[in-house]
Amino acid sequence: MTVVEFESADEGHLRALDDWLRGEEAFRGRVELDGHRPAEGWMGTPPRSLLVSLDADPGGAALARSLEVWFRLREEEVTLRVRVDGRVAEFTGRGEAAVEGFVREVETLLRHALNGG
Repeated sequence: MTVVEFESADEGHLRALDDWLRGEEAFRGRVELDGHRPAEGWMGTPPRSLLVSLDADPGGAALARSLEVWFRLREEEVTLRVRVDGRVAEFTGRGEAAVEGFVREVETLLRHALNGG
């Protein structure tokens, strides 16, 4: 099992990505915000990261594709850091920004982690 960690300084971006991935059949039951959402009307700490558990290479490719679509749909600038087995990829952009290089980098990180090398 490989855990992919997404980090952003903007809690709203983490929550938006959380909602997006939870809507994807391939990631149901595999997505978790690191931190607890406070009850309505209560204060709490924001999530530190978003965690996605993967156990097969096709899941990694699906995650990279889903991430690309999510980025392209953003209307505001987003900075997102992806950590997999100690390796990191980071991207800042929005909407139709050139995310292909970032997605290829994430795919490489995932393939390395899921295939053990």
